Amino acid sequence: MAQEVDSINNNSNTKLKHSGEVLKQSDEAIKPDVKAVYEYGESAFLKFVAQNVQYPKRCMDVDVTIGFAIEVDGSLSEFKVINEGASWPEMEDEIIRVLELTSGKWIPAKLKHGGNVKSYKAFPLKLRRE
Repeated sequence: MAQEVDSINNNSNTKLKHSGEVLKQSDEAIKPDVKAVYEYGESAFLKFVAQNVQYPKRCMDVDVTIGFAIEVDGSLSEFKVINEGASWPEMEDEIIRVLELTSGKWIPAKLKHGGNVKSYKAFPLKLRRE
């Protein structure tokens, strides 16, 4: 079940929502015993993203899902826009730029008997100008 968290960026009046995790290995879905997490916690991750997104002036509200891989060393790769955010590709690029700043700050997913495993997260983001 997806957990939803809200974070408010007071500097840019941006509201951010996220939920979901997708995991796979060798094109086959797996369920790790321990999910990958941002090393400072989910709330800190959402706050970081909200505080660091530079909202393009001409963009309006954006709903976009961004996926990425969390490698076995905690770095991020394979950023992908899963659904397009209301035709604002510059906003999608900006979200990916901010997510890249968190690379290396993730604790990778783990299997009970197999150590760290590469996993995938999908973040449905709702950015609202308030």
